Amino acid sequence: MLGALIIASVTLLADQPRAGDTHLISVSVPPDQTCPGPRQISDALLARLPGVVLPSGQAARPGMLRLAIATDAAGGIRLDLADPDGAPLLHRVLAVTRGPGECAALADTIALIIERYWREVGYDAPPTPPPAPPTPPPAPPPPPAKPAEPVPPPAAAVETRRAAPPVEAPGPSGPLRWSLAAAIAGRAGDGSTRDASASIALGLEGRIGFRLSAGASTASTAIPTVGEEDFRRFPIRLGAYLPIGTGAGQLEPGVGVDLDLFSFSAQGNASKIQPDAPAGCSGGLCRSPGADLSLGWSLSSSHHVFVRGLGRAGISAPYRFVSNGDQIWHTPRTYLELALESGVWFP
Repeated sequence: MLGALIIASVTLLADQPRAGDTHLISVSVPPDQTCPGPRQISDALLARLPGVVLPSGQAARPGMLRLAIATDAAGGIRLDLADPDGAPLLHRVLAVTRGPGECAALADTIALIIERYWREVGYDAPPTPPPAPPTPPPAPPPPPAKPAEPVPPPAAAVETRRAAPPVEAPGPSGPLRWSLAAAIAGRAGDGSTRDASASIALGLEGRIGFRLSAGASTASTAIPTVGEEDFRRFPIRLGAYLPIGTGAGQLEPGVGVDLDLFSFSAQGNASKIQPDAPAGCSGGLCRSPGADLSLGWSLSSSHHVFVRGLGRAGISAPYRFVSNGDQIWHTPRTYLELALESGVWFP
């Protein structure tokens, strides 16, 4: 339900027009490209940016922005938008899987990317030059008695044009985007400690990506001679990573700070089981701070859906739970964790 509300909100926000679409963009598509074809791309752009995109077949004029759309060697769709001097304004590579009926959807996705850049970032084009001064009237003919003197040609009109203000090109990762995802993970630590967990993650990505996640692990039960004790871990993590675009997907090396909360509850006579370092515990809950190094790989589709694989190696403050001096259960000092995450991104 939450994912459906997010996607609906993003769609409504994306459809709100903004004034100022009075400049022209020239589009270049290889004539042998068929999916999407030049005509499909032109129709999709004209539908979203009427009066801004130059219709197909018309020659580009000086001062126009240039949009080049082509298929790269890996089969993706490459978008490059440049200003009149050739400086890059926008670069995207869409990793797509073509199939029946997908060509029109790809053309509309390309038009949506250009429309959002145009409406959210904008571009100030140079003003229209003033009209050339009128040509002076010809000199009257000389008197018949005198030979006519040659009349010098009128001075040529000089057309002046103000340079466009500099436009800051977006960073390598493009505009900011948010994400919401669910993940499952498996952890193995020293001393044969293992568990699995599920979590929810909120992300923000620009030149640097940030992820905040929280979840719960499977329960473990110790069965000593004095009774039973249930243990459960609640992992909380704030991580940062560097998005690095590749031919297929995105590589994401990063670091994170962690806080694992461990709950323990007694059954029967297990109240004799206690942590050996009670300073970090209160009310049946122990706090274990830590840090980790991570390496992720994500793949996004044009339909605002992504998947991410994530591996982490971390350290944390360990706890031992004892009964009459004997260890009953413990948490790891070092661990390795593998996770699989899937969610939606917007805008």
